[in-house]
Amino acid sequence: ASLAACDNTACEKKDKFDEAVTTVKQADMVIMVMGLSGHQEGEGHDRAQVNCGSTVVDVLGLPGCQNDLLKMIVATEKPIVLVLMNGGPLSIPWAAENVDGILEVWYPGALGGTAVADVLFGKHGPSGRMPITTVTSSAELPVATDYNMAAAPGRTYKYYTGEPLFPFGFGLTYGVVKYTSIQVAGETTVCRSVEVTVVITNTGKLPAVESVQVYVAPPQDASSAFKAPLYTLRGF
Repeated sequence: ASLAACDNTACEKKDKFDEAVTTVKQADMVIMVMGLSGHQEGEGHDRAQVNCGSTVVDVLGLPGCQNDLLKMIVATEKPIVLVLMNGGPLSIPWAAENVDGILEVWYPGALGGTAVADVLFGKHGPSGRMPITTVTSSAELPVATDYNMAAAPGRTYKYYTGEPLFPFGFGLTYGVVKYTSIQVAGETTVCRSVEVTVVITNTGKLPAVESVQVYVAPPQDASSAFKAPLYTLRGF
């Protein structure tokens, strides 16, 4: 990311892109680390929009010319794992369609490099789930002057009716996990506890760590002034 990102609002830092492509052509695969920093985001202020020269970059996209570098590396046809470091959501529809894998690590701290290496080299299987809804672009977000959670297209995973890039709760592991024999014991009525059981099987060749989630979808009453959530996470 240091090759392709800078702090001003019209970044044109591409002086080492060709060198990066030359290096990649000699490699078996590529691990690209991209994302944000405290210069672009933080508490108490909006995320800074950093364009790539005259090319406008979505405020929720990879700032600067990172996407340009990514496209050049993808063009080498080498397998690519994109490691994202960021605090807030990143809208990366092109990357999601064109790289072989994406590992979201947020800001992982001093031992983050070791943790990332353990996952990428198979010592540990990924098991995290997205704690937020990631949209395809900032244009899909409602105007911030209206804080009605249910107002179209809705805020948070509970009310959002659009097609997210990565939905709340999304996450993959190295295995191929199948859910079977889902059963609910107890009365599914208001103020009643129920027990949910499921059989989980890893049908893949690699070990898997699966984070099971349980969501409840309440009935929707169009005549009510209260808009019930589309669904709510109730257990994991």
